[in-house]
Amino acid sequence: MKKFLVNLLCAFIRDKHQRRAVQDVLLNGVAPAPLPVVDDFMYACGVLSCGEDKILQDYFLNNNMPAKITQLKMALDEESKQNIDRYLQKMLVLPDGKISINYKISRSFLEKLQTQTEKEFTQKFFNELPSYKLDVVLNRDEYNPDTFLFHHGLRFLPQKVKDYIAGKDFIDGGAYIGDSAIMLNKYYNPRKVWSFEISENNTKLYYENLQANDIQDDKCALIPMGLWSSSKNIFIKDVGGQGASILQTGESKITLTDVDSFVDKNNLNVGFIKSDVEGVGLAALNGMVKTIRKQRPVLSLAIYHNPTEFFEMCPRLQECAGEEYKITVTQFHPFYDCNNEIAILAYPKELDNE
Repeated sequence: MKKFLVNLLCAFIRDKHQRRAVQDVLLNGVAPAPLPVVDDFMYACGVLSCGEDKILQDYFLNNNMPAKITQLKMALDEESKQNIDRYLQKMLVLPDGKISINYKISRSFLEKLQTQTEKEFTQKFFNELPSYKLDVVLNRDEYNPDTFLFHHGLRFLPQKVKDYIAGKDFIDGGAYIGDSAIMLNKYYNPRKVWSFEISENNTKLYYENLQANDIQDDKCALIPMGLWSSSKNIFIKDVGGQGASILQTGESKITLTDVDSFVDKNNLNVGFIKSDVEGVGLAALNGMVKTIRKQRPVLSLAIYHNPTEFFEMCPRLQECAGEEYKITVTQFHPFYDCNNEIAILAYPKELDNE
């Protein structure tokens, strides 16, 4: 059975030498000789997202993947399905994270997977980058496309959607250094942005950035908690940076909360929820079901950190929202050499101009 599943996965790999190498790794743990160092190749670890530490491979081998993929694509539009296929095509040619530093992958191969629309977005990002840096002051030179080009999906949505969320509360799950809070305040007129961040190492940078961009306290609140399906205390390793996650255990005590309880406690009227919580997106989604059904906010939910997020969040959201939401899967990072920032973007269907 294992051999059958491995051969099924490797059927996506056209190059027979690369296909044989991946089969050797999955079936026998045999690593091929390193590729020659040429400019056309880059290290596979730079492209990985949910492929780290055999997570993706083990998930594929332990699940009925045809059924999983069918369930994931159910009720999605054709563009979302194509985005899913391109994501999987990249992931299936990459080794697991423990050995990916020893592998290289052809840039020209990755470029062939990039659509014309993604190429246009990539060019647009670099054309606009100087204006981002003039517009927003950050204490780290991290002007990421998910925030600055796509506004976590809001920028290119119908005007009805933007009017719908104006004046309401926004949930910013995974606040990092405040870049999302700044952009949301700058362009979408929230009543208040509630930013959730688990890392004390990021907190100082958050406050510095909001002050530098003249964001007043009544427009943003930093909540030193993580999002989860319920409330509890845990201990994490506070690594700081964009990768701070509750999945990394350590000695720093933090509190987790669910969106539904927080919304009820603070009497919020939620218009937008952005959740990019480093691998626990499904738990966070399970903690906001009541808010989704009752207040029907626009949603931007990252699903690229691990297979649980990628394969299970979309079907779960369809269960929560029923037929009332337009649900899409898109990528807020259009560069050919990266497979990150895959997200669900969803909003009530009546807001669609089409």
